[in-house]
Amino acid sequence: MDIETIGLGIDLIEYESFEGAQDDTLFLKKVFTTEEVSYCRTKSNTLPYLAARFATKEAVIKALGQLDEDIFYSQIEIVKRVNGSIKVVLKDHPHIQVKVSLSHGKRSAVATALASRTWLIDER
Repeated sequence: MDIETIGLGIDLIEYESFEGAQDDTLFLKKVFTTEEVSYCRTKSNTLPYLAARFATKEAVIKALGQLDEDIFYSQIEIVKRVNGSIKVVLKDHPHIQVKVSLSHGKRSAVATALASRTWLIDER
């Protein structure tokens, strides 16, 4: 097996610029899955959690920028595992793995993403 790095992405969201997004139903449906919104709504303040997931999706899109195709928010799902780690599911690209790290603070959320693809030696 051979692992090919596709790209690295980073994004920062200032909460001030994201204010009101948590109440914009059209925006939420366009950008997030039902499960992502449900998870964020379990928190007393949804804004940092939605912003962190948005930053993560932006970082993933940037990491996948080397591909010759468009990647949309709706194709990316950010899943929180039972152990607290984050998993990225690319609905139309199961052969691509993305490792992410995200964090949210008092005023902003940040995320990084590293995208890679695994090849069998004879597939290249």
